[in-house]
Amino acid sequence: MPPELKGKIAFLSDREGGPGQKPAIWVMDPDGSNLARLTAPWAYEFALELDTYSPDMRQQVFAYLYKGSYELWVHNIADNWIWRLRAPPKGQAYHPAWSPDGTHIAYVSQEDGNDEIHVIEMRDGVVVSDARLTHNDWEWDKHPSYSPDGRQIVFYSNRENENGRTQIWIMGADGSRPRNISNNPYNDWDPVWIKWPRTVP
Repeated sequence: MPPELKGKIAFLSDREGGPGQKPAIWVMDPDGSNLARLTAPWAYEFALELDTYSPDMRQQVFAYLYKGSYELWVHNIADNWIWRLRAPPKGQAYHPAWSPDGTHIAYVSQEDGNDEIHVIEMRDGVVVSDARLTHNDWEWDKHPSYSPDGRQIVFYSNRENENGRTQIWIMGADGSRPRNISNNPYNDWDPVWIKWPRTVP
């Protein structure tokens, strides 16, 4: 992982072309400044994968299709054991991202009637709470990713545009102070906050 990307937010965007154009990967600072096109797609893909690993790299969380619905499951790397972490009472659960300190997993749930960001708190691998962070009527918020210090979450949302245009947003890890950092006429989505590189087993 190039060290100059640490702390940047990488995301997909359609700002380079019209219908049928392949999305490009862009990076920016957490305040939306220093926008640049990322020419190394592997760095974005690697950052996405790292988000699903626990900080000690011993477990990986993923969305698993079980009996027709996506649920959150965890894979123990050492013994190859998988176990269910979270199954919402209705709808799907997906886009999980582990917090840098290993105590929380942010994810998207449809149990509220639309796509909202929730966060699980864990102790010794056991879920002790599940809180909803975003609250919308019809809009959706997706693809959470923690900041390197774990105090903020980046995600994408269509909450400001009834036509569905998506933008990159940041909020506190408790759901406070959501704000649009994209502010452009294009569609931006699937953000990931690039953390310090680790070695995937």
